[in-house]
Amino acid sequence: LASVLIEGSCAAEDVTDGRNGFTIRESLEALAAFLREACRDPDRLRAVGQRAMEEIVLSWQDCVAKAYDRYQELLEEKKRGLLPKKNGRKYTECDIGTLGKNGRGSKRIVFSNDGLIYYTSDHYEHFTLLYGEANG
Repeated sequence: LASVLIEGSCAAEDVTDGRNGFTIRESLEALAAFLREACRDPDRLRAVGQRAMEEIVLSWQDCVAKAYDRYQELLEEKKRGLLPKKNGRKYTECDIGTLGKNGRGSKRIVFSNDGLIYYTSDHYEHFTLLYGEANG
């Protein structure tokens, strides 16, 4: 899938919005709005992601390290059982608030494949539901 980056950030330098990635304002509201729209067109996300793989160079070692870190965090969250479970529901997370920082920080947007969008400012200790109905 395509990356969502902060407008004007160093990470977004090689990204053409809507072509090989997406850029948004640095705010929870902007990310939530983007995710609501993006989930309506998964084929577009895959196409933009494919172009990103073809056009943006990132070493295999860096990709593996980032994927491993993200996977470990999701496993940790799953162990704690803080997000609502539903048959077939899967969660994906996005780092936020990293512009100008050297690390990933503790802020994340976590969204499900069925429309739930959560925010955590404390690395999965607490969640705020931004969009959707958790019991739905």
